[in-house]
Amino acid sequence: LSTSNILGFESIGPGPLGTASFSNMPTSRKWPEIDQYSLGVQHQFVGNNLLGVSYVGTLGRHLQQTRNQNQVPLGLGTENVPELAGSPGCDGAGNCDVQTVLINNYQPSLFFAPYRGYNTISLRDPSGVSNFNSMQVSLRHPTGYGLTYELSYTYAHTLDNIIATPGIDDNNSRRWYGTSNLNQKHTLVINWVYQLPFFASSSSVAARTALGGWQ
Repeated sequence: LSTSNILGFESIGPGPLGTASFSNMPTSRKWPEIDQYSLGVQHQFVGNNLLGVSYVGTLGRHLQQTRNQNQVPLGLGTENVPELAGSPGCDGAGNCDVQTVLINNYQPSLFFAPYRGYNTISLRDPSGVSNFNSMQVSLRHPTGYGLTYELSYTYAHTLDNIIATPGIDDNNSRRWYGTSNLNQKHTLVINWVYQLPFFASSSSVAARTALGGWQ
């Protein structure tokens, strides 16, 4: 439980219990939705070299995120809080300059929240969106000696408006649309496969079957 400071005292909650935080869920909600799509072309060059170029994308809709419904509205000016009368940033009648109080950390923000007496009110809301777009290029090169190299490169960008933990101005989802925390712009993967020559040409069927053809 969280408590707040009352003028003249320390760590005293507004009642027998400290200020409470809780989560709620909408009575009706949409299921999360993911759409994936891609388009690719491949071309085989001389020497069995294979080049592939693809566009791969993903759209996410109705993704769950958590928004705090009890945040101090942005730009809030003067609020009357009798409990804070005479404290820094407030006059004798309890009229407080909210921005001055919060910027200087004179008092906790819960004194100016829409639902006083509560801390965070978390809404589990399926309002998140995301999109992923990428160009993927791969090149496979056989050396002719049982060894094949493959190189894959991805250039991608992921954007979303997901609020993982309550932040600032959670009700304005457009504010949070931007590059995702999961964004990985460049990805390079190099691998190779080597075909072991042992027993591949053995005169023994058993040896060729059990010991030959391994990679």
